[in-house]
Amino acid sequence: MPEHLLDSRLQQDLAFNSAMEAAAALARTHGVEPQGHTTPAVLRVAVLAMSRGADRDTAARTAGLKSHEFRKLGGHPPC
Repeated sequence: MPEHLLDSRLQQDLAFNSAMEAAAALARTHGVEPQGHTTPAVLRVAVLAMSRGADRDTAARTAGLKSHEFRKLGGHPPC
């Protein structure tokens, strides 16, 4: 998602904005800060990939994360 579209959506949809801020805070808490990417956008890409049937590792790669970084977000061992 282009950054300007994400910014527009964040400004227009307060619930979406809150969810993305919470996701970014969760990522930071678990030490996941994708280099060169906006964390909320990266998490959104990963979640969308999973909602479309991708497994965790594929979703991570789709979003530009390493599999272990994405798994750390769940706070429990991988399935």
